[in-house]
Formats: sequence, structure tokens, C-alpha cells
Amino acid sequence: MFALKTGMKNNDLLDELKGRIAGESRPQVQEFLHHRPLEYGLIDRPFPVPCSNEKNHTENWDIMWLSAEYVTHMVIAVDRANEYAMVEVRLYECIPCDTCRVSLIPMEIATPVNRPPYFLCGINSDDNLYFLHPLFQVPVELIWQAKNNGDVISIVNWCNKHDLGFEGRIQGDILYASVEPKTKQRIVKPARQRLYSDQLTHDFKLGKYMLSFKLRLVSLDYGLDSTILSDWWHDKNTISQFQTSARADYPSEISIGNNHRLCTDGIITRIDRFSTLGYDIWPVEDIRNNFLVLGSTLVMKHPEHPTVTRQIPKGQAMLVTVQRGSLNNGLDD
Repeated sequence: MFALKTGMKNNDLLDELKGRIAGESRPQVQEFLHHRPLEYGLIDRPFPVPCSNEKNHTENWDIMWLSAEYVTHMVIAVDRANEYAMVEVRLYECIPCDTCRVSLIPMEIATPVNRPPYFLCGINSDDNLYFLHPLFQVPVELIWQAKNNGDVISIVNWCNKHDLGFEGRIQGDILYASVEPKTKQRIVKPARQRLYSDQLTHDFKLGKYMLSFKLRLVSLDYGLDSTILSDWWHDKNTISQFQTSARADYPSEISIGNNHRLCTDGIITRIDRFSTLGYDIWPVEDIRNNFLVLGSTLVMKHPEHPTVTRQIPKGQAMLVTVQRGSLNNGLDD
């Protein structure tokens, strides 16, 4: 049950998340939602030094944190349907006390570029546990709308790349879209002996965008039905009639995202980052690290999630990518 409320902070927030975090989000909590200042430490003093500012010394940090005098993380917005929340993270470092110059006091600092200032939090549908998704490089206007109008759904849609035409999450932070590749161009040239080199260029539409990808094949016998060569295959039996010029370029299983494993009975090909067509062009950070699954079945595995199996209708393919907001904004393949 989703129980996050706007204004929930520090220990109240951690208590709600404790024991209810999905496995793939636990490292995020341990790394980013810790409750002590950076380089926290207590000074070993051989004798006490009186200080009028003693209540703000780091020796009293836990008391100040529990009383929310210093806030390290707080829910700043919850969507109207009570399904998603945005969590803001604040960082502190220890500096010498201005009064006694011996003890340390906490001071809030700007968020470093390698740390997310915000997280999206929600409930996974498959295990009913909270997930935490980092929010790097979120457009400023979306942050403003969430803080002031509770519009967290716009951030959810941004993470899920709805503006590019993706349909939603298939597992964890992995997104999918069904597409229909169409052969645009075919180049055939003799190789050695009875081998023939084929380069097939396919286009497909995703939302308002047209994209393209190429397959380079070496057929064992050019006597195959030309309809097979002019359109992409759909099962292992057809694929077995070919040898790819670089088999490693067309695997049937890859690792993507946060420890996910993508498998198919066909092949998986990367979409070229420069292959967008027409007037509407994808940003480079979105076009890179997208993969097209050409086969009849898509299987997604993860140690913390139930296995997901999707049938791909004949004539279609499945495009997969990762949500926006991650530090590398791409797939860990």
C-alpha cells in the first residue's frame, strides 16, 4: 500500500520505506538516502571546550535530525491518484564551528553532479514494494509543476519516454514499444564462393518519429525465397538459414538496465543513434542504447522480479530501452 505523504521527511520517511524496498532499489537507498553529513565524524577532544553553539555541533546531529531541524530527504509532492511521489534529497558537509573553531557543525551544500537531487517513488505492480528511481537532468519546468501543483505524473511520463511513443514499463526500469519494421532498401553483392552479402535497411514509426536500422547478413545460398530476404525473419528456423557477417552484433540475449536480462528466440539489434528520419529528430541522449527485438518471443528476467514473457505478433518487433533519469541514461549492456 502506497503511504507516502507530502512533507514526510527524515526518520518518518525511512521508517515507511524500511523493509518495503524492491531489491533493485536497495542500493539507491543505501547510497543516497543516508542520514548523516558527508565525511561525518566526531572530534576526539582530550578535554571539553565550552561553546555557546554546542547544540548545533555534529555530536548532536542525531537529535537534530530526528527533530527535523536538519532535513536530509523529504517528500515534496504526491500525485493526485496517490500512486507516485517525488523525494528531494539535501546534502550537508561538516565545517568548523564559527564559535569555538574546534567542533564541527553541519552546513547544507549543493548537490554534486554525480548525485540525483530528486527521486521518483512508487509501488511495483509485480511485488507491491516501493521502487526509487533517480531523477537526473529533469527539465526544470517539470520540477516546478510537481512542487507547486502536485503534477508528479508529468515526471512519470518523462521518465517513461511517453513523448517518444514508448508504451510503458515491461519490468523495473525497462520500457517497451511495439513497432512494425518495413524494408526500405536491400543491397546484395556476391561474396566468396556461394556466399552473398545482404544489407537490409528497415524503417519503422514510433509515435511521430520515423527511425531506421540496418542488418548485414551473409546468406549461404542465394537461392532462398526472395521474400525471406526482403523482409526480416521471425523465428530461429529462418535465422538458421543465414550466417551474420558479425554474429556478436546480433545476439539473442543481452544484459540491460539494472541487472535485467533480455532474451528472444530471434536476434537483438542496436538502433543506430544517427538513424532518425524526417523533421522530428530524437535527442542524442534518447536515441543511444535502444535495442530492437526481432523474434516471436521476448523474455525479461531479473533476480528480484517475476520473469516476464511477451509474444510478438508476426510482422512486428519490440523496441526496448531504459527510463530517463538514470545517471548513465542508457543501458548497461
